[in-house]
Amino acid sequence: MRFATVVSRVIERMEGVEKAMEFSVRKSESNVRLAGHESGRKGKLEIEAEMFTITTLTQSKRSVYKFRRPHSRANQEEKAEISNLGEFTHQQMSVTIHTNLGDIKCEIACDEVPKAAENFLALCASGYYDGTIFHRNIKGFMIQGGDPTGTGKGGTSIWGKKFSDEIRESLKHNARGVLAMANSGPNTNGSQFFMTYGKQPHLNGLYTVFGKVIHGFEVLDLMEKTPTGPGDQPLAEIRINRVTIHANPLAG
Repeated sequence: MRFATVVSRVIERMEGVEKAMEFSVRKSESNVRLAGHESGRKGKLEIEAEMFTITTLTQSKRSVYKFRRPHSRANQEEKAEISNLGEFTHQQMSVTIHTNLGDIKCEIACDEVPKAAENFLALCASGYYDGTIFHRNIKGFMIQGGDPTGTGKGGTSIWGKKFSDEIRESLKHNARGVLAMANSGPNTNGSQFFMTYGKQPHLNGLYTVFGKVIHGFEVLDLMEKTPTGPGDQPLAEIRINRVTIHANPLAG
């Protein structure tokens, strides 16, 4: 499954959400900009995409949106952060996780781990994570969220069942800000995810890495400094307000 396929499937799922959804597409020659918003109980969904090209998939005989990456507009600080974390090998999308402590922007590896990417992006697009808390926080290790029950025992994938791991040699828990699926054993991925506070090599081969933080490390610092109580739950709530999806990981 290639990058364009993941994108088209996420768009299909967004269009299928049982809420009032409005989209506008503005086309200028070969470039298209898509903007949209969703009105509903879970708040406002914002989707931003730059440098689309419209492509026809002959196998399915329908039009889909295929992203291509524009020239980087990242500042030097962002470029340094990305360089330190290493490069994913193919095309990516990115998301901004808007929390009550600030914004964290993450790059999503659509080509390397298509199932995990599709699941996460579709959950973000549907507002699934809006208003949820990070229920587990361990200094020097990681912070975990994505469970709508806030207990660490809930959450489900977009398919309504657990899905299999996508372990890749090129994607490891080798830096601060690695984004990975949480699980309770092999092939038990649902909706929960975590972000690392540093290198965690003992997690390699056990959890599906599907992204990395590329901006907002100062917010990750605030999360790590938050005191915790029983069960490693933050004493002060750390909450996801909403998530913005971007086509280009280096877009503003």
